[in-house]
Amino acid sequence: MSWYEDAIKKLKAEKDVKACSREGELMAPYVARALQEFCRQSETFAEKVACGGSFEECMKSVGEKVKNHMLSDLEAYCWAVKYYAQGWDVKFQMEIVEKAAAKAEQADQEAPRKATLIDLTAFL
Repeated sequence: MSWYEDAIKKLKAEKDVKACSREGELMAPYVARALQEFCRQSETFAEKVACGGSFEECMKSVGEKVKNHMLSDLEAYCWAVKYYAQGWDVKFQMEIVEKAAAKAEQADQEAPRKATLIDLTAFL
């Protein structure tokens, strides 16, 4: 089993956070989803999650950062990453896309690729 699989299994098993703040409980499903994606991106990070503290403790830590009920999702993801991996950070890239263009791009990515037949004898 890979670190990624171990981390995902752990996050899914611990996803129901009850003992932390109300804010932590509300953010937990979104933070868990982001952590799963980060684990997919980095086997090293996945190892830190798999071997690190509990997701509930992570969410307690993130919930403590909420001041006056003001903590963006992006900040929550950063604090969750720092809980498991000191010195790590999250790089965000956001862009706006016209809805019709976004649908067309998604459809293009999901469309099956057409096979191209190449006659290798043409290179002889």
